[in-house]
Amino acid sequence: MPTAPFLLAWQTFYFIVATAAATLAGLLFVGLTFSAGVVKGDVLRLVRIWVEPLLLDYVQVLGIGAVAVMPDLTPVALGSLLLALWLWRAWRYLEVLRHFKGLGEKSDLELSDWVELAVLPGLLLLLLAGAGAGFLLGQAWAPLALALNLLGSLLLTLYNTWSQWVWMLAEKSKKD
Repeated sequence: MPTAPFLLAWQTFYFIVATAAATLAGLLFVGLTFSAGVVKGDVLRLVRIWVEPLLLDYVQVLGIGAVAVMPDLTPVALGSLLLALWLWRAWRYLEVLRHFKGLGEKSDLELSDWVELAVLPGLLLLLLAGAGAGFLLGQAWAPLALALNLLGSLLLTLYNTWSQWVWMLAEKSKKD
């Protein structure tokens, strides 16, 4: 059997999103190579705040896509894995949020940035936790919740990657 029976109908979806995530992660590295030298200052901290979450999103979609097509995967094993992943990603999410200033304070972040970088990723984290719990409890909606999480993560991360790339190009043109 090519994949776990409870995810058999989703096999092609997982293959497509995992392939897209792997490709986009590779392109993220290419983009970073071309933008080297644009950011000055505490580069490691800036990369950890702005770039690492993008890479983690791509790797998460790729990893879940790969796990979801594993044979003999049980719903309980997948649910447990998703909840463990959720704990780690929620910790990283809070770590990144600590570096952003609040909406009422002086900040380079606009309201749209907060939506794209804090609100929507937070909602996707809740969806991931819900999918994990759904698999543990044997809920029929769990595969759909996971698919929505993966698709939402992939599309939002692609958009945020594009936004950062445009910002880097603008910063580079200021220096030229």
